[in-house]
Amino acid sequence: ARALASALRSTDYRGTLLFASTGGVYGNTDHPVDEQAPVQPVTRYARAKLEAERILVDAAASVVIARLFQVYGEGQRKLVVYDLAHRVHNERGPLTLRSSGAEVRDLAHVEGVVGALRLLLSAADRPQHLVVNVATGVGTRIDDLARRLLDLAGHRGREVRPGPDGDQNPLKASIADVSKLRGLGAEVASVSDASLLGVLNWVAADAS
Repeated sequence: ARALASALRSTDYRGTLLFASTGGVYGNTDHPVDEQAPVQPVTRYARAKLEAERILVDAAASVVIARLFQVYGEGQRKLVVYDLAHRVHNERGPLTLRSSGAEVRDLAHVEGVVGALRLLLSAADRPQHLVVNVATGVGTRIDDLARRLLDLAGHRGREVRPGPDGDQNPLKASIADVSKLRGLGAEVASVSDASLLGVLNWVAADAS
């Protein structure tokens, strides 16, 4: 971020910069959080993103800080949806989670996120410096997600078990208040069976 800020200053760039930050800057939340909520990051990744936000807001003439929550989709080989889909396809027997399963995430498919970002960049009434949550506003428990993926894959008989180190995950719940996003004319659809099937089918094809 510092190198980018230096380049912005040296070139006197006057366009709009889009920076993909993270909803993790808010830390643990027991309710949907809006952009005015205190920032209390609990991971190194979120702390680095928050520092980058501050650097770029200071350096850019115009910037959209998009606080993405948990994005998933075909082609992404990381994070919880991929991890669970990969294990649903490749393992048999009980599905033991890597966490307690009670953690809650605001999951958004990449296509919806990209569509929202495009609308934000073209919004006529967008402020010069915009910080906005880009998510669905709907929380999903990890154990519920695992069961849903098993059902979609036709593995209804498989048990979902909490992980042995479930309490070690520092981020217990992360859900966005998306009122500001909707006020700017953008919205991201909540998790659908079709989008999860897309990931399952991609994982199966990728493994063949």
